[in-house]
Amino acid sequence: MFPSDDRTPLADRAFNEGKRQGLAGESCNNPHHVTTEAHRRHNDGYAVGQEQLASKGFKKLDGEDDDEEGDGRPRGSFTDQVRDQNDRVQQAIKTGTVDQLGTPSRASAAADSLAAH
Repeated sequence: MFPSDDRTPLADRAFNEGKRQGLAGESCNNPHHVTTEAHRRHNDGYAVGQEQLASKGFKKLDGEDDDEEGDGRPRGSFTDQVRDQNDRVQQAIKTGTVDQLGTPSRASAAADSLAAH
């Protein structure tokens, strides 16, 4: 007849539900009104759950490659590609072979842009 006879205080139940969400890696879905103690306790529980989850550490995803250079970046990362392109442009500017970087119109536009700065 009575769906819930749980006598645990609402603030404690809110804390436990927030902690469960934090440990499960779910987003913080706080159903309590922002002005209530249950809302604050839910957020506190979520933070505790997230701290415990983070303290366990994170494992690599399946198929995640190790970095070749040992610098913490994955192989073929965007940063490596941009760094390589920048190095090629700088070398082309030094040697005067900017027109070999791409189409003549793009290369001259790039050279004009760099020369203006």
